[in-house]
Amino acid sequence: MRTALQIGLLTAFFAGGYFALRAIPGSSCNFLHYEQTVVTADGMQYCGSGATYFVDLGKLPFPVTVKLTPDHAPEKGVESHYTLTLGTTSGGTLRPSELAVTQTRKLHLLLVDQNLEDYQHIHPEPVGDSGDWTFAFTPHAGGVYHAYAQFIPSLSMREMIGETLLTVKGDDIPAVHRGLASFKDGDYIYSLTASEDPLALGTNETLTFSVQRADGGKVQLQPVMGTLAHLVAFDPARIGVAHLHPSLMGNETNPTHPEISFVINFPEPAHYRVWCQVKLDDRERYVPFDIQVEKSG
Repeated sequence: MRTALQIGLLTAFFAGGYFALRAIPGSSCNFLHYEQTVVTADGMQYCGSGATYFVDLGKLPFPVTVKLTPDHAPEKGVESHYTLTLGTTSGGTLRPSELAVTQTRKLHLLLVDQNLEDYQHIHPEPVGDSGDWTFAFTPHAGGVYHAYAQFIPSLSMREMIGETLLTVKGDDIPAVHRGLASFKDGDYIYSLTASEDPLALGTNETLTFSVQRADGGKVQLQPVMGTLAHLVAFDPARIGVAHLHPSLMGNETNPTHPEISFVINFPEPAHYRVWCQVKLDDRERYVPFDIQVEKSG
């Protein structure tokens, strides 16, 4: 009788753990290419054609906690060093040894200010296997920043996103609606085109990002975390986030006008801020656009 009871308890424990892991929200291609990945001979990574998602953390909260501890009060234009602690809502600790390497890193931290005018993608470094991570951050705006910690546990192989807020001293940057107008930065001109205008709600849409030199010369895209570009989108309330990578190989090798396509499905009608991240001339660049999404029909 005692043996049978022990077997029953163990079976219930492992079955419960299995279904708990299965219940963790997931997404097609995840957010960092853990599934449906195409890897070319030169090491570039691309999602499969079905990769499309926008994670609404208000509807799909993850059982993750994120705590940020700065070495001094955060201030606009001043670098601070932080300790980031990853945990679970049940009080556990998420250690670096429990996380998979995705897009060349175990932990990705996305920081964006309250007006969506300052976006930065940072990679914290682990402090041993303690569950603590460190990073440096210089905010370009004052006000409240939203921080999204993104990672994939090795056990579940499903993405997880933890979020927290960070208050920065100083004036904010007023919001500017840029639309899809071309954006010039130094020697380069950036463009983002949409498959429809305006984009429809709840349907797969294609966004195509392109780069040109102002003088018409060659454009050499350099790898950024294992691929040629990243696209991150935020809703106005910063409740959700999309973190996309090139959906399929297309016209990205054009020597003077490379084009990179992404597929996304927006869940709510709104103005979305989209940031395209590329690397040119050994410098990572963040290029902002705004997209209007309306109800279908």
